[in-house]
Formats: sequence, structure tokens, C-alpha cells
Amino acid sequence: MRKTALLVTFAFLGSLVSISPATAKPPSSDGASGNISLTVHAHSSQFTDTLFPTSPVPFPVTEPSSGTYSSIPCSRPAPFNDTALDFTPDYPGLDDPASVRHFVEVALTPSEGNKGTIEGEITTILCLEGEETENQLFITFEGTYKQMAGEVRFQGTFDIAGGTGMFEDIAGDGTITGVLTCLPGRDATCAQLGVLSDAVFSLQGSFSDPTA
Repeated sequence: MRKTALLVTFAFLGSLVSISPATAKPPSSDGASGNISLTVHAHSSQFTDTLFPTSPVPFPVTEPSSGTYSSIPCSRPAPFNDTALDFTPDYPGLDDPASVRHFVEVALTPSEGNKGTIEGEITTILCLEGEETENQLFITFEGTYKQMAGEVRFQGTFDIAGGTGMFEDIAGDGTITGVLTCLPGRDATCAQLGVLSDAVFSLQGSFSDPTA
């Protein structure tokens, strides 16, 4: 998986919505550092109107499989993603908690029984006044998963590999837990759908940005 896929999908997005300009960083001599908390809710476009095109992971996972998930646009209310990004202390120039949307890429590799390894990338996009902005976080993660009845649960670690706009020089790491599942409200189970239609992740860690 590479960010090339995101660049293609973000170009597709650009033809659909107006991208707000990046928020300028206020001058600082000390930079910023502290804790970061991020909640990711992303879905598959065959079931909802997502920001990017998606392709959910097949279920059950019996061979190496990959998929993509996306949040809905910033213009639509999303109770979890609208307050998903939290910095402690507050990140300079950013409302906290902040409204964000996500594009998720995952790859699962079975190992033995119902267990395996997972890796992926998350691109988190900052929302401003109901529009997507150029302020993005690039996050990679890896871990181990366990396939259960109707879902896949995993835990592991993540790294913040920089970003764009106000997050251009950010770095950080921490732990990630998550589930690929079918959220309540679907008309069918994951087994009936034949895919894992939704991705829900929680990230807890630390960050630093010498130029914030």
C-alpha cells in the first residue's frame, strides 16, 4: 500500500468538492508536543455515501486480503468523527477536539487458525466549516488480529509519518486497537454481506511538531 492510492482518490475528490486552503501555522519558537487521541470511523461506499471510493475486506478472511474504507464528507454530520481528533495540550491554531474525516487502507494476512497480522495506512483530513481542507495526517499501523464471529479485532502500534498543511512537520507514535465489522443498522450480517463493511479504530499516543 502506498500513498499513491490516496493521491489518486484525493484527485477524484477534488473534482467533486471545493478544498479549503490550509490553515497557516502561528509563529512559535518552542514547537508543540504532548498526547494525541484519534477515533476513526470509516465505511464502504457500496453501503453509504463516502468521501472516497472504497472496497471492503471480504468476510470471512481465509487468504491474504486487502480493502479500503472512507468516512462520509465533512458537509454531513458524523457524531464520532466530528469530535475525533484531540491533542493535549491543544495543538496551536486548532479547535480541540477537531472534526476530521478518514481514508483507510488495510491488508490482512492469516497465519494460523483464526489469527493473523494486519497493516495499513490512515489519512486523516481536517474539516473546517463543513469542507475538507489540505491539512492531513499520514499514519501507518501494524499489529495482530483475531477473527471472531462476524468481525475481525486487532491491536498494534502506529506511527505518524508527517502530513500536509499545518501538520507538515508532525511526528508521533502510540498504540492502536480496532475492529473491522458491520455496524448496527445494516440490513444483513457480515456473513450475509460477504464483506466487513465498517472500520472503527482508536489511537492513543504522543506527538511532537517543532514548527507548530
